[in-house]
Amino acid sequence: MMLIWRWTSSSDSVPPRASGPPRASAHAPALNGDPSPLRILIVDDDRSIHDGIRQALASVPRKPSALLDLEALLFDEAPEPVDDEQGSPSYEIHSAYQGQEAATRLREDLEHGRRFDLVIVDMRMPPGWDGVRTVEELWKRDASLPVVFCTAYSDYRLEQIADRLEQRQVPVLSKPFHTQQLRELVRRHARNVQ
Repeated sequence: MMLIWRWTSSSDSVPPRASGPPRASAHAPALNGDPSPLRILIVDDDRSIHDGIRQALASVPRKPSALLDLEALLFDEAPEPVDDEQGSPSYEIHSAYQGQEAATRLREDLEHGRRFDLVIVDMRMPPGWDGVRTVEELWKRDASLPVVFCTAYSDYRLEQIADRLEQRQVPVLSKPFHTQQLRELVRRHARNVQ
């Protein structure tokens, strides 16, 4: 049974989860002003990927007020006030550029009572641990930690990854990715999504 799946389009249906980290609710992430934003750790040796993920999660499209007014007229409802921060996800994004650095960061944060809600991990990060080894080490420290692989290449077949990760399901976001794909994976897989 294949438990790892590849996300290729924002219109793909998401398969049911088997075992592994608990699935987050389908609600939107915490809103700005919420004292507890989603804590995300990016583990990738390419700094531009860190920047791209930060940018994708920071830019949230909003409906223009004219569109809201038109919807209100069409559906015979009073227009809702537009707040620039309304619906804007709040994330606390941390970076690690190698698997060993991520494991150290996770250990230190857990010692201080802080948990990550999601880790996004590249598969290839020379010269250190690869993505699979990184996830194995992270799960030794936090077994329920949600993980998403974000990669263009893998040195493993999906079956090999499933065997190494003891059949736990890990979604894979292919590089290059679309902003909406990333947001959807975060929404579906981060723990503590409110």
